[in-house]
Amino acid sequence: MKVKVISQSKMRNDEYYQYHSEFIELTNRHGADELKFGQQFDAYILLFADVDAAMMKIMKSAYTAKINKADKRRDTVFRGLVDKSRAAEKHFRPEVQRAAANLKILFDKYGNISRKPLNEQTAATVNLLKVES
Repeated sequence: MKVKVISQSKMRNDEYYQYHSEFIELTNRHGADELKFGQQFDAYILLFADVDAAMMKIMKSAYTAKINKADKRRDTVFRGLVDKSRAAEKHFRPEVQRAAANLKILFDKYGNISRKPLNEQTAATVNLLKVES
């Protein structure tokens, strides 16, 4: 069996945790000694316990509720802006229709920002707001 290179530094927290959890499960199934890394695996398990504890702290941050509330407000503003722009595409004034068409290009480029993970959503919003007319 050949293992492909996986860039753990680019994984999100949950992906990173799941990757290591599956590795542990597979190693336990096939035996660390049989796979010829028994002593290293014991040390690995101890270190993974620290990752597990850190993940619980991250998920229970005091700011989580505030972040989620602010994210919902941002999603509402974005969806309202998209809906207003769609309505403006049918406006009776041609200049409003042109402005809406220009916004549609941006919205199509960035997609539904409100469905992206939090960090990606922030980056996309910042980039969207930087666009010059």
